[in-house]
Amino acid sequence: MMDKTGDNELMLKAKGGDRQAFENLYKRYSAPVLNFFYRLEWNSSLAEEGVQEVFYRLWKHKAKYVPRGKFSTYLFQIAKNYWLNEMKRKRPQSGDEILAGQKSPAAGPDRQVERKEMRDIVRTAISGLPENDRLPFVLARYHGMKHKDIAQMLGISARAVEARILRAMKKLETSLAQHDLVPGGNS
Repeated sequence: MMDKTGDNELMLKAKGGDRQAFENLYKRYSAPVLNFFYRLEWNSSLAEEGVQEVFYRLWKHKAKYVPRGKFSTYLFQIAKNYWLNEMKRKRPQSGDEILAGQKSPAAGPDRQVERKEMRDIVRTAISGLPENDRLPFVLARYHGMKHKDIAQMLGISARAVEARILRAMKKLETSLAQHDLVPGGNS
């Protein structure tokens, strides 16, 4: 049974050295953080590595924790900083590397190929977005985060978040139109 204690309270207990409280936070947030990294990189092993690093950093720097808002915003701030540092260290991978190891859902061979091609095109388009646009887009569209929470995490205004998401959507639409995946696409 999952502990019903609030996230900030659990983190404060973890700050005091309570490993069980920290484990409860890990159980609550490891999947969302994994999904966050996966949607940014489309690589399972890099996503898993990111989760481990984020929770390692959370534990290592627990003494600095001060509950100023939602714990999830604080945690995703750590994840965002880790991802941005990794992006500076290594440039984005090619589409082939991004999609390595991904499996298609069960369907006929023709449908599987078609779905994989569509997924590949969408993933490559998202991966091709500039970092400033990709991060708010992924947080809003795949994680359901509110613009104000993304704004707080990124240190920008909610209007700037909105503008970046809109810009990302327009770039994706243009990119996907080249593959006839949106109305008005070329061929």
